[in-house]
Amino acid sequence: MKKIKLFAGRKSGSFTGCILAACLLLCTSCTGDFDDINTNRDAPTTATASTLATSMLGNIMRYNLSDLHSVTRFFMEDYFLVKMAVYSGEQCGVQYNKFDDNYFMYNFGKRSDYVDLGFSSLRNADKMVALTTDQTYDTYKGFALFLKAYQLYYITCFYGDIPYGEAIQGETLTLTPKYDTQRDVMAQILDDLDLAYGHFSRATAPLSGDFVFDGNLENWKKVVNSFELNVLITLSKKESEAGLRVKERFAEIVASRPLFASNADNLALTFIDQGGMYHALNEARGNLYYFMWLSDYFVSMLKRYEDCRLFSFAKPAQPLLDEGLTGDSFDAYTGIDHTLPFNETQTLADEKRGSQLNDRYIFYRVGEPLAKLGYAQMNFVLAEGALRGWIGGSASDYYKKGIEAGLTFTMQHTPSQYSNGRPITADYIREHLEKPALQLTGSFEADLEKIIEQKYIASFLQYQRDTYLDYRRTGYPRLPINPSTSLNLVPDRMQMRLKYPANELSYNRANLEEAVQRQFSGFDDENQIMWLLK
Repeated sequence: MKKIKLFAGRKSGSFTGCILAACLLLCTSCTGDFDDINTNRDAPTTATASTLATSMLGNIMRYNLSDLHSVTRFFMEDYFLVKMAVYSGEQCGVQYNKFDDNYFMYNFGKRSDYVDLGFSSLRNADKMVALTTDQTYDTYKGFALFLKAYQLYYITCFYGDIPYGEAIQGETLTLTPKYDTQRDVMAQILDDLDLAYGHFSRATAPLSGDFVFDGNLENWKKVVNSFELNVLITLSKKESEAGLRVKERFAEIVASRPLFASNADNLALTFIDQGGMYHALNEARGNLYYFMWLSDYFVSMLKRYEDCRLFSFAKPAQPLLDEGLTGDSFDAYTGIDHTLPFNETQTLADEKRGSQLNDRYIFYRVGEPLAKLGYAQMNFVLAEGALRGWIGGSASDYYKKGIEAGLTFTMQHTPSQYSNGRPITADYIREHLEKPALQLTGSFEADLEKIIEQKYIASFLQYQRDTYLDYRRTGYPRLPINPSTSLNLVPDRMQMRLKYPANELSYNRANLEEAVQRQFSGFDDENQIMWLLK
C-alpha cells in the first residue's frame, strides 16, 4: 500500500484533514493504480525540442497577458516613452521621462528563483538542443543561438553590462554569474548570430514548433541576418572599435546573405478572432483605451508630411467634427501635448480635445500583426548604413523602400470602414514618395534625421523598444521635453537606461557592484551613459 503524508497547516483544519486522509488511505488501499488515475492522458509528460521551441518563441513574441484590464496600458508603455501617445488615466512615468517600476517586469519578465535579468525564459535553450537528433541538431541549435542573442541584446541595451557567458547554462545554472562588459556582450551576440545563420544554412529539418513561419528555415535565415543588421546599426558610435568589425560585418551581410524581401517576411505575431487571441488593444481586454490619445508631436509630424496613415492611426477629434470639419480632413485631427502637466492633460481628455486611437485597434479583433522585426524597419537600417558609407547603393532608395513598406503594411491591415474616408492606395503611395518634403538632401545630419523620423512613423504600435534606442543613439526624432513637467532627475532629457533590478543586490551583490563600479564609478542610476553610447 502506498503511503500518503498530509501536513496540517492550521488547527482549525485538522479535523477536515483527518477525514481527507482517511478517504485517501481508503482509496489507495483498494487500488494499485493511483498514479495512473492521476495522470492527464491528454497532456505531454515529457518535453520535446518542438514544445520547448514553441514556448521560447512565445516568450519573445508575446506581450503580458496576465491581466486583461492592464494589458492595454502595458502594451502602450513603449509608445508613451517615445511620445507617440499620451495616457490620461493616471500620471504615467515614461510619458514624463521616468521609467515606471513595472517597466522591467513588462519588458523583460519577472525574476525566477535564481539570479537573472529576465533570462529565465531562456533556461530551456540547452534542454531543447539536448533533445535533438543528428537530423534536427542544426535547426534547433541555430534557433537557440538566435533566441539568446535577441533576448540579451535588448537587456544589455537597457542596462549596460550583463551576464552573458555564465547567464544560461541549462541544468548547471550559475547562481551568481559574473557580468561581462557590454563590449564583450555585443561581440558575443554578433558571433552567436553568425553561428545561428551557419546552423540554419546547414539544417535540413524544419523548425517544428514554430508558429510564426511554420518551420520555414529560409525565413529564419532572413530573421537572423536582418536582426544582426539591427544590432550593428546600434553600434554606430563604435564603428571603429577594434575586433567588432561593425562596418565590415554590415557590408558582408548585405552582400552575401538573404534578407527580408517584403512585409510577408516580418517576424510578427498575427492575431485571430478568437477569445484570448485578439489584438492587445481590443475592447475585450478592457476599456483603458479610452484614456489613450495620440500626442500632438506625432500628429503634427504626420500632418507635416501629409501622411495619410494619420487617418488609419487615429480618430478625428470630436470638437473639431462638431465645428463642421469632416474625418477625411487633416484639420480634424489634433493630439494632446505630452509635456503638459497631468491635470491639464486630464482636462483636455475629459473634453475630448484630442484624437484617440483609430477604432480598428479597438473593435477590429484581428487588428494588425505586431512585428518584432520587419521589412520596413530593415530598409531604414540599410538607408542609414548607406548614409554612413558602410555599404554601396543609394540611401534614398533604401529610405523610400522603407516608407513604401510602412505605408503598404497599414494599407493591408486597415479595412475601408476604418480609414475615415482617406484609404491608402497604391496610387497614393506612389505620389507620397515624390513629395518634396520627403526627399533626402545630401546633408548627413538632415538626411539622418529624415531617415529616423520616417522609421519612427513606421514603428507606430510596432517594433517595441527600437524607437527609444534610435532616439537615445542619434537624438532623432527631436522629442520635446518640458523640464517643468519632467520627472527625470536631469529634467531636460530622457533617462538613458534602466537601473539594475533591486534583487540583484540580494542574490548577486559582488558581481553587480563590480559591474556598476566599472561602468559608472559606483553610481547605478538612470542617467548614466553606457559604453554603447559613448
